[in-house]
Amino acid sequence: MGDVRLSLLIGIYVGSFGGDWKTVVLVNLISWIVAGFFAITIFLLKRTSLRGRLAFAPFMFLGLYLGLIFQL
Repeated sequence: MGDVRLSLLIGIYVGSFGGDWKTVVLVNLISWIVAGFFAITIFLLKRTSLRGRLAFAPFMFLGLYLGLIFQL
């Protein structure tokens, strides 16, 4: 549930910078794509298994940062 609360705060933060719903979708899309590539990479390098856990909050912050850069 922590990621759900964080996504709400990120949406509010994006809105405070004048972003619209397209920017929020872009931030989420970037987060999911980067997290997916990272997960596939560490799986292929045998650093984790399919049952391993991956924190999503750092990818949400990275998506926020990159999304706001692309918006400006």
